[in-house]
Amino acid sequence: MIFGKINKIRILLTILVTIIISCSSTVPSNKPMKQRNKILQEEIVELKGVNSAIDIINVARPNWLRSGVGTSSNISVYQNGMYIGGLSELNYISVQTIIDMKLLSPSEATTIYGTNNMLGAIEIRTR
Repeated sequence: MIFGKINKIRILLTILVTIIISCSSTVPSNKPMKQRNKILQEEIVELKGVNSAIDIINVARPNWLRSGVGTSSNISVYQNGMYIGGLSELNYISVQTIIDMKLLSPSEATTIYGTNNMLGAIEIRTR
């Protein structure tokens, strides 16, 4: 008698869990998924009150400048594959020209751009 009730409860719970899982949404969002080390143009155009590359980083990925890579003003900045200087150069890159931005770890930056990138780098592609 008790085992019969337990089996009925298990069956009901299984059905309930199945219904809940089948009702959950699996429809993908139209918004692009944010990546920790990249800022894509789709995300940039949605940002409000940004005028320069440094504004974009401060709003969209402030951790780029706070922890680990990007903590020093000596981090390298590359625009379209060319070295342009340090973080202060980000003030002069207009939002309207930016295609995307990428934070490179020290190992990535050193592999791509050479040994003067021990603090990592920010790579910016512009039109």
